[in-house]
Amino acid sequence: MKLQHIIFFLAALSLAACTERIDIKLDNEDTQRLVVDAWLTDEAKAHKVQLTLTGDYFSNIPPEPVTGAVVRITDGAETFDLTEASPGIYLTADNVKGIPGHTYTLTIDWEGQTYEAVSALREVAPIDKVETEKSDFQDEDTEETEYSVLLYTVEPPTEGDAYFWKAFLVDSPTDLTRTYWEIAEDKFVNGSPINGAEVLIIGGEPEDEFVFEQYNISQAAFDFFVAVQTETRYKGGIFDTPPANIPTNLNNGALGFFVAAGVVRDTVVIK
Repeated sequence: MKLQHIIFFLAALSLAACTERIDIKLDNEDTQRLVVDAWLTDEAKAHKVQLTLTGDYFSNIPPEPVTGAVVRITDGAETFDLTEASPGIYLTADNVKGIPGHTYTLTIDWEGQTYEAVSALREVAPIDKVETEKSDFQDEDTEETEYSVLLYTVEPPTEGDAYFWKAFLVDSPTDLTRTYWEIAEDKFVNGSPINGAEVLIIGGEPEDEFVFEQYNISQAAFDFFVAVQTETRYKGGIFDTPPANIPTNLNNGALGFFVAAGVVRDTVVIK
C-alpha cells in the first residue's frame, strides 16, 4: 500500500511540473532584420516592394514597416526608382514593365546598409483555358465546398521553368482568406500540352468568380516557396522536421525574396 501511495504522489508531482509557466525572453531589438517582399513582372503597372522588420515570435502585433529607404530596380540599361507610397510600401511608376530574358537587380539603401537581390525574368506560357470542377477531396475543417482549378496550356520546351499559380476573388482581391496559391516545376511535363491539369484547390460556391494568375518563376524562387509551404502549411505533426531557415536571394542578412516573373491571367467562374 505504501508503494502505491508513493507512485501516486510521483505521478501527481510530474503532472504539476508540466503546468509550470516558463517565460522566454527574446533579445529582439538587437536581432531585428530587414524583410523584403518584392515582385517585378512583364505587365505594365506599379510594381510593389514591401519592407518590414522581423518581430517578436510571441507577439501578435503586425510587423514594423521600414520607412525612409531608397529603393530601385535595374537591368543595367534602365533603372526604376521606387517611391514610398505609404509606410513600408514602395512603388514604381504605373507604366513600368519588366522584359523577359532580362536580369534585374533590386537595391535597397537603408540606415547606412545596402541590400541587393538578383532575379532573371522568364517568359510565361499563355493560358488556353481554365475551368473548375468539384474536388473529390473535401476539407472537413471548412464549410466551403472545394473545387479543383483545371489548367489548359502548352508548357514551353525551355528547361528549368517553374510555376506559381494564384487565385483570388474578383470582388475581394485583398481578402487573404479567399486567396489561394500553389507551385510546381516542369520536370515531368517540359514541352508538353497540359490538358486540364489540377493546379489549385479553391473554396467557394457556384457563381463565385476568381482571377487566376500564372507566373513563370526562377528555380530559386520555387525553392523559396517550397520552404514557405514546409514551414507553414505542412507543420503540426509529431514527425515533422525541425524548423529551418527559409532561403533568400537577398544579401547582407535580409530575409524574404525578390521575384521577377512573366505573368498571364484569366478569370474563372465556379459552375
